[in-house]
Amino acid sequence: ILNKSREYLVNENNKNEKFIICYVGRLSEEKQVDILIRTTISLYKKYPNIMLNIIGSGYQEKYLKELVYKNGAEQYIRFLGYKENPYPYIKNSSVLVCASKAESFCMVIGEAISLGIPVVSTKCGGPEEILDYGKYGIIVKNNINDLYKGIESILVDKEKYNKYKNIDKSYFKRFEKSKIIE
Repeated sequence: ILNKSREYLVNENNKNEKFIICYVGRLSEEKQVDILIRTTISLYKKYPNIMLNIIGSGYQEKYLKELVYKNGAEQYIRFLGYKENPYPYIKNSSVLVCASKAESFCMVIGEAISLGIPVVSTKCGGPEEILDYGKYGIIVKNNINDLYKGIESILVDKEKYNKYKNIDKSYFKRFEKSKIIE
């Protein structure tokens, strides 16, 4: 993951100029990307320095693109499609968001943490355990208002942002084979 994250990205905005929200996954109903899009549109009204990168594909792609277009949000919400290597995009983001209805392990959350990227996730099963119920990332109720507040809190509170950005690497020891078998 670390090696693959070093791949050079062409034409990317300077991370220091934009607060980049990243989503990686299928574009399907249970992932609730539409809620993330609506949340980003609301946040943009107050924080015009944000951007949402959506990485993935799926049967809701056309619907989601229409939602962005109807709200005039094409300048700050981008569909990047499926990426064989999403790690440079995650690494060059400010936060990774999971807005799902239900998840099991949610691998992308662990990948983001390994790259030093803070995570905001809805309560949807697996992420609560991965994030140790808020110790390693922000967990919010599964609705637009709470997702807004979760993303906003990491956007405006630099101390909170740095807390979740600089997670002790011992975090990963709990996912070693010996611990899982135990």
